[in-house]
Amino acid sequence: MKQNIQGKKPSPETCMGIGIAIGITLGMPLGTAMGNVALGPAVGVPIGVAIGTLLQRKYGYKQKRWSDLSAKAKKVRMATLIILVILIIAGIVLFSLVE
Repeated sequence: MKQNIQGKKPSPETCMGIGIAIGITLGMPLGTAMGNVALGPAVGVPIGVAIGTLLQRKYGYKQKRWSDLSAKAKKVRMATLIILVILIIAGIVLFSLVE
């Protein structure tokens, strides 16, 4: 089991928080350079989630796999995913109507 400088293993939430903070920091200059500041977090958060996942693996946290979930948990995750996709599509459509 790997540990940080203080000898403690950070929680998975801490790893993800650190990763998202780094990702947004990397995404903001990109959004500013493109003239759309809102694009920075939109690009930075997925990068940060990837960094956070790598940090979680570094400290030995195991990710839950889709096959490890119960049938009820699979239904909940699928419904959440569908709602998220619908919200994203609605946001894109509304944003395109504004301009």
